[in-house]
Amino acid sequence: MASGRTCGALAGAIGCLGILTINSELQKDSPDSRPLIKKFVGLYTEKFEKYDCSDLKPLVSKKDIRCADFVGEVAQLVSDFAKENIK
Repeated sequence: MASGRTCGALAGAIGCLGILTINSELQKDSPDSRPLIKKFVGLYTEKFEKYDCSDLKPLVSKKDIRCADFVGEVAQLVSDFAKENIK
């Protein structure tokens, strides 16, 4: 997200979870996704310990591909999480 704050991969994962929990075109008819998102953020934090880009970037960024590998790892994490937690 280019701000040095919340990791863009985490923000994208949260957005995906929100989309996956919408049951209709009307948000009011959908279940509250906040508990699910809180659970995922807990899992993410447990695995990576940090969620600010400025803290993560020195640990995961590579010269030529920057955070691409890390983004892929977060994408796999949210995919597995969604399969287990969204029916």
